Amino acid sequence: MPFDPYILVLPNAKDLLIASTKANNWIPKISFYDKNLNPLGTIEMDRVYEGLKVTIPKNAKYVKISDRYTLLNLKRGLSILASNNL
Repeated sequence: MPFDPYILVLPNAKDLLIASTKANNWIPKISFYDKNLNPLGTIEMDRVYEGLKVTIPKNAKYVKISDRYTLLNLKRGLSILASNNL
């Protein structure tokens, strides 16, 4: 079970595909940051998702992936794929 949000350095990609297991109750909260950790935007959902495709904002260098309410909803973890072709 994660005790902290997932914080990742972004490659030169255009999209993120994030998949959660059926055992999770993931309600996505995804925040993007530039190289100086200035916020570029946040995506917050209001229902449970098993997977989500998001477009990476221009100039984003970092992403923080968590749950809108509690990290206990991510007890089985996430799979994350970055790509230019999703």
